[in-house]
Amino acid sequence: MEERRNEVEISSSEIKKIDINLHEVIKSVCKIIYKNTIGTGFFIKLNKDGKELFCLMTNFHVITKEMIETNEVIDVKYNYEKKLIQIKLDKEKRIINFNINMDISIIEILPNDKIKEKYFLLPNKNNNINYTNKEIYIPQYPEGKNLSYSEGKIKEIDNFELVYDASTKLGSSGSPILLKNTIEVIGIHKQGNIYENENYGTLVYSFIETLEIPNKLINQKKFYENGSYFYGQMINDLEHGKGKVYDMNDRLIYDGDFVEGKFEGNGIYLLEDDGHYIGQFLDGLEHGKGIIYDNKGNVRYEGDFVKGKYHGDGKYNFEEGGFYIGQWENVIKLMVKGKNMIKIIILFMRVIILMANLMEMEKKFIMMDIMLANFITE
Repeated sequence: MEERRNEVEISSSEIKKIDINLHEVIKSVCKIIYKNTIGTGFFIKLNKDGKELFCLMTNFHVITKEMIETNEVIDVKYNYEKKLIQIKLDKEKRIINFNINMDISIIEILPNDKIKEKYFLLPNKNNNINYTNKEIYIPQYPEGKNLSYSEGKIKEIDNFELVYDASTKLGSSGSPILLKNTIEVIGIHKQGNIYENENYGTLVYSFIETLEIPNKLINQKKFYENGSYFYGQMINDLEHGKGKVYDMNDRLIYDGDFVEGKFEGNGIYLLEDDGHYIGQFLDGLEHGKGIIYDNKGNVRYEGDFVKGKYHGDGKYNFEEGGFYIGQWENVIKLMVKGKNMIKIIILFMRVIILMANLMEMEKKFIMMDIMLANFITE
């Protein structure tokens, strides 16, 4: 049996002399530290169905399901340990995927992690290559110590599993397996067998085949025909997520949530008279709980809305003093001035009459309308 080629601890300057391409690739290899445990990982850019995902890849037994469920924080050192970032395993903010059988975990790297694209390796996409007897490198952190690498050959391939003779140790779990001639990632190391003088890894290509990358919300700018524009999260060319709408003079019109191109969720909306609405939206309209402020910042209406109208319980404050508290039914949004005071009071009473279904009082109200009309004409 061929003698096993052990790990070689090596510095950045030394690796440059051996293989300049390997020197650059090793910058992407990470030491992953969580509490008292250390593993290896690497940055990689995956592509599936036209969707790109920048991520940290390692073994499932290095970043476990329990760590993900409790939103643990890991330290990640890369670029020959010259750089350090902390990553919170927050599945609400990051795409996190794992495959227990293949022993792989991937954690999405976000723009605010500030890791340059040059650090992300590319996987070998050709699944038809016979890797048997191909020479490989495995850069790693054996026993959690200094960056090292080992050389060897692929002995066999069994389904999605690689078998090879390159040496590894505890702490090397999650290391990339690189083709020596192209320095492409073909697999990820997962475990060793010292008695058989062989190690085992998973073909990255096989993992990508099982991977489903969800549609990503990305910030984009979208212009409308009237000169106003949207800036915020979009998916499939629709406003979706958090965003803002500005008019053609860069004045903020709306700031809040969108769902498939419409205001939906919570938001702030500028009204035509420079007042504004703060509250809930559904299908592009005020719907749920909300507050309308006038252009001086005073609360005009606070209460329930249904499809853009006052509907339900609410309180309306008059500009000249006084207020109305009660039930509303499909009433358009109003900003009441003094001259309209009588009309709005009559409207309130009509709402009460309709809700109570008091037909006799409605007849009396008709008479009041006639009297009011006569009073105005005089």
